[in-house]
Amino acid sequence: MDVETVLLCDVLADGTVAGLALVEPVYDTTSGTRVGTRVVNPTTGATYTPTGTLGPCAADGCARQVVQSTRCDDADGDGTGEITYVELWAVDPCNGGVPELIGAYRDGDLSQPYTPVTPVDCPAATDCASPTTPVATVGLCLADGTPIAVTMQRDCDGVILSEGWINLTTGTYSAGAPPAGAGACGDSQSVQVSGTFCDVDTAGEVVGLVLVEYSYAADGTIDTVRLVDAVTGATYTPTGTITVCPAGTEQPEQDAVQLCDTATDGTVTAFLRDFRRDETGAIVGHSDYTLDGAAYTVQGTVGVCEPPTCSDCETLVLCDVPTTAPVTITGTAASGTLSNGVAWTSTGSVNTSSMAPNLSNSDGSWWGLHTFPHSTTAPTRWTFSRPSIVEFSVYVRYYPANPEISWAQLPAGLEVVDLPDGYSYNASTGVLTRTGDTAPTDLCSYVTNPLIATSARFRTTSAVTSVTTAPAPNSRVAACGVFFSYWAGAVSVVPSGPFLRHICRICDGTATVTDTLLDGTTPYTVAGTPGVCQPPPEPEPEACCQPVQVCIEQDTTQEVEFISNEEHRNDNTVDPVWKWTTDLNAASPTWYDMYQRQYSTAWSVVDSDTARPAWWVSPHPGGASAQGSPPLPNEGPSLLNAHWYPRAYFDLPANADPASIQVQATVFNADQIGRAFRLNSGAWQTLPATATHNGVTYTFGPDTIPGAKAGRNYLYLDVEETVGGGAGLMVHLKVFYEVIPETRSWTRMICCDNTVYYLDEDGQRQDSIPDGWHLATCGGSGSTSDCAKQVVERCGCDDTDGDGVGDVTFTELWAVDPCGGTAPALLGTYLDGDLTQPYTPIAPVECTTADVLPGSLSTGVRNVTGTAAQDLVGSFPGLQSVSLTVLAGSVNVTMSDGSNVPVPAGVSLTWSVAKGDDTALAAASFAGATAASQYLLNYTYR
Repeated sequence: MDVETVLLCDVLADGTVAGLALVEPVYDTTSGTRVGTRVVNPTTGATYTPTGTLGPCAADGCARQVVQSTRCDDADGDGTGEITYVELWAVDPCNGGVPELIGAYRDGDLSQPYTPVTPVDCPAATDCASPTTPVATVGLCLADGTPIAVTMQRDCDGVILSEGWINLTTGTYSAGAPPAGAGACGDSQSVQVSGTFCDVDTAGEVVGLVLVEYSYAADGTIDTVRLVDAVTGATYTPTGTITVCPAGTEQPEQDAVQLCDTATDGTVTAFLRDFRRDETGAIVGHSDYTLDGAAYTVQGTVGVCEPPTCSDCETLVLCDVPTTAPVTITGTAASGTLSNGVAWTSTGSVNTSSMAPNLSNSDGSWWGLHTFPHSTTAPTRWTFSRPSIVEFSVYVRYYPANPEISWAQLPAGLEVVDLPDGYSYNASTGVLTRTGDTAPTDLCSYVTNPLIATSARFRTTSAVTSVTTAPAPNSRVAACGVFFSYWAGAVSVVPSGPFLRHICRICDGTATVTDTLLDGTTPYTVAGTPGVCQPPPEPEPEACCQPVQVCIEQDTTQEVEFISNEEHRNDNTVDPVWKWTTDLNAASPTWYDMYQRQYSTAWSVVDSDTARPAWWVSPHPGGASAQGSPPLPNEGPSLLNAHWYPRAYFDLPANADPASIQVQATVFNADQIGRAFRLNSGAWQTLPATATHNGVTYTFGPDTIPGAKAGRNYLYLDVEETVGGGAGLMVHLKVFYEVIPETRSWTRMICCDNTVYYLDEDGQRQDSIPDGWHLATCGGSGSTSDCAKQVVERCGCDDTDGDGVGDVTFTELWAVDPCGGTAPALLGTYLDGDLTQPYTPIAPVECTTADVLPGSLSTGVRNVTGTAAQDLVGSFPGLQSVSLTVLAGSVNVTMSDGSNVPVPAGVSLTWSVAKGDDTALAAASFAGATAASQYLLNYTYR
């Protein structure tokens, strides 16, 4: 059996398509006669009964055909054709192209090409109307995709006279049936997929694009039918009616998708990937293009593009307000965890070894004078796992004969809880002094049972993570059988202190809250209740500091220096940098020490770097070339008429680029002759003859030299000793390399006395930014010049009538630098917040509750990249003002009056409500024109 399917439409009289029908003519494969016809539903395979007229749905899929024409040749010129031959013509029934002659063949035998002499019409047939059946092609291909034409010739009775096939690529004819595996070009022999259909709902809307996949049984009948999602290839479940698509419906683009290329430095580039498929639909390759169609080469990792973010974040400084009573440290262990979750340790703050309390009584643990392994007057340092308010007691014994030991060192700026008679405390220095003491009835009670009631008690004015107290030096005095002049203890702790609360809202308004320490990264868990931080009562200037989160970033170019004998020592001490060997090619060279020794300035060269000049180091003490007697430990052998090889090394961090290494020398000389140098196993770099101790100062670079690698790098020198007596080396090298900058989050502490210091990522104080680092914008690389200042409003009141109460309200606008840390600058004062009415206050006073403007203002800032729309009115209905700064590209702006106005890079604009006229802006929407657009939004809202 042979089945050929034709997809037709069931068309009613008014032209409406009532349905789809799959017409299956069935042929006998032996005789070629048509033995039947099936009409089925293409979706289900069930028999289909037409309600109108079946006809073609479209002209898609029409193929060229091959027809034959029988001609005769009058070879002997008698006017009658005595030789019969066949002409094969390629006919285009679809596009109406001109027929093309494929070839002529003798008597229809396609293995015998024939060239006619005098073509004439053949005489009329006498035995039957048509002695042969025209040769035809059905668009078949061999298994390897080669197109073929199948030929067949029958006599008048329908008997097949000959059968064969033509290779349409080469024109070769082969008799017999085509090879096994031949089938329809581009189609599976067991599975066929129709064109694209639409899933149309009752409202006439297209809700999906569908392909119909037919699987056939061996007898040619439809075995199964599957609906396929035209975009994803998954099985499709219809929700409406599967039918031909209405005019104008777009067909799916399955082979081109937008992906993102993430480079090693984090840069994300969107591009198009166009997949290529074979005749069965399998992906066999792809090409990549930029979004504007240019060729693109992937640089990093390819993945699905993250959707544009739409979020608004703000950071608040809050305080952990205690809700429980302090917990006291008890027992004689050197560490533990209190019931409120605070872990603690006690150590001698000098040698950091553990220091357990001497005793514990009803008032808690107490620490006194400790002996071995601590010094007799070892200080005690309590360290806590989280910021806490700490309260503690200190008892100092007064000795009239030794008043110089009757004091203790405490932290400065403590809050005094209780200071009994006979004590004085200097808050600026932290010194607690005992000025007198009434002798107790039982002196030993002080030693064996210290109490809070007879001690001076203190409290930290803010949350701390450690407290240190120390007795006076040399206060080792015996009393009641123990060393006693000082007790510290009864330590009670309650978690508290400032922390950062980060609140981020996504597009739908959902908020995510994250708490960290002031470094912005270390997670923090609130122990009590979050609240507004209150300033400490009457703080000393030293304690009045405001934290500001900043970021520091590595300089792109880093530097390592090698300076021989920088201290100009002449004492034969071992140089900490340079070593040397006699055999650099040995499998495991032996490396010897070099010694710091000054040469006479009368015949030595001078380092051209006068800021940090190098001096001489020698392979032997005293600048000699010969080994001393006796030799020092790790001293090398004597040198004469030999080469020796000094070396030094430096380590490249993981974020460095080895290919960027450059070397510069401000002095490079040796005794006797500096011959060459190299980096690792790279090629030797020859030095000129002047690189000697009595030549000119030889310098070079910075130049790139071969041999650099990741991690540890060794720099080797080749020095030749030709005379003896003295040997040495003077080198000042600078190695430069590029790094992918690392960024760290620090906290800048700006204090009332105009001092500034930093807390690093570990919470340790740093008085300056380290060498090789600079302030940078948090959240991205760049200098502080990339960080935009923010505008902050402050409400003020003016007492114009002198009654002490503000009767006029005004607004101050301040420019605040969140990155550079410069002092806020007053931009101007305006009447009742109306920026069109500048105002000069006469007698500013603090506003009372009745004075302030209605409703507090909140501020926000966004750094936006790309085309995602920013609808500020939709997010903040009480929007009061917006400031736009375009950093790159252009931004399309829609405000209350106007729409979609492009604002170019470098332009800053501000919009605000008018006093008394508007309660909020009616519209404020921004969208980058391209993916490269970048801009800042600063806004206020009620």
